[in-house]
Amino acid sequence: EIILNASESKYSNGPIEGINRMIKQIQRTAFGFRNYHHLVSRIKLQQMRTKPNKKTVLEVA
Repeated sequence: EIILNASESKYSNGPIEGINRMIKQIQRTAFGFRNYHHLVSRIKLQQMRTKPNKKTVLEVA
């Protein structure tokens, strides 16, 4: 039943999974950041470079 619901729905978690993958990749490659704010800055910079769809814009506090 769950699989049928997923195939009939027009919604997908693909864009969010892409953002999560991007963040995890940044965390792996940037283990030397001195603090959390540098990590957040790098995520925002990467997000600006990839120009995601307006519906999937990541809001990081």
